[in-house]
Amino acid sequence: SQDIYDNGLLASKGGRLGPGTYLTGDFELADKAADRHGVQGTGTGKLVVVVKMELGRMVDLGTDWDTKGKWQESGECSTCTGIHPPWLNFEEFREFNVRAGVSYTIVAMHSVGGHFTLPDGTKAEVTGAIRLSPAPSFQTK
Repeated sequence: SQDIYDNGLLASKGGRLGPGTYLTGDFELADKAADRHGVQGTGTGKLVVVVKMELGRMVDLGTDWDTKGKWQESGECSTCTGIHPPWLNFEEFREFNVRAGVSYTIVAMHSVGGHFTLPDGTKAEVTGAIRLSPAPSFQTK
């Protein structure tokens, strides 16, 4: 959680819609994905990040795949969306992939067992929702 707070989200090198920053509007799905990725990732616990982002011009691929991210080549769209097939015991769901250079703000983080440096410099293990104020801003990578 500290690295995300300091540096923002890490983009995926690939996926169903190509490389980029993947998002979902479903908190339960994000929580399940964090179960899958949290411990295996670079962090110390599980983290669901809540962001505020203008998705901009978007292309909708429906159920089609674009693993190379060709939708990004023209530079006309900042986001690709589509319907992801069933995954992690969820039915089909809408996913978003945002290309590099789009501004966003982290407004909250829901942490389970992650380590975080508090404003006074002490390190603590944090479990629960953290609303960030002021909220840090970044650009997608």
